[in-house]
Amino acid sequence: IISKTRTVVNIIIKYNITKDKILIDRVVNTLNDVKKEEIEILSQLL
Repeated sequence: IISKTRTVVNIIIKYNITKDKILIDRVVNTLNDVKKEEIEILSQLL
């Protein structure tokens, strides 16, 4: 999860430089993956 969030930060930085809209899709997809992983981990803890 941590590496994916670091990747998101890097993609956002790259987007700010290039304004490539495809990068926004990558951020959204990666964040959705992180959300799924967090839900799974939290449900295992409860």
